[in-house]
Amino acid sequence: MAHLWLENENHKGRYRVKESLRLRKKDARDTEIAERYVPGEKIEVIAGGFELSRSAIFKIVKARDVSNRRALSAEAIQVRDGEICRRYKAGEPARDIGKIFGLDRCHVLKIIRNRKARKRI
Repeated sequence: MAHLWLENENHKGRYRVKESLRLRKKDARDTEIAERYVPGEKIEVIAGGFELSRSAIFKIVKARDVSNRRALSAEAIQVRDGEICRRYKAGEPARDIGKIFGLDRCHVLKIIRNRKARKRI
């Protein structure tokens, strides 16, 4: 933290002053983090680049009111789930479908079960 030395006839001492430069750098850093988060860059990559923890990245993103990039509308979920069922019926493994949609195999199978998709032969 920067310190300012004051020496005059009325007062001698050391006072802390706000570092506006440091605050501006932090603001610019936080803006860049939010800009990298929105398109889908992995949290681990962002955190590693700034030498921060995952939780610090989430706090910064939350403070900037960035919407959850994974949040989908009900309509988008219906389309996604329909595509998952179509691919599963076509014979594609649940593991591969999960990789495409960013889900694990168990979640893919749960979607298929909930949509009552017929089992493939």
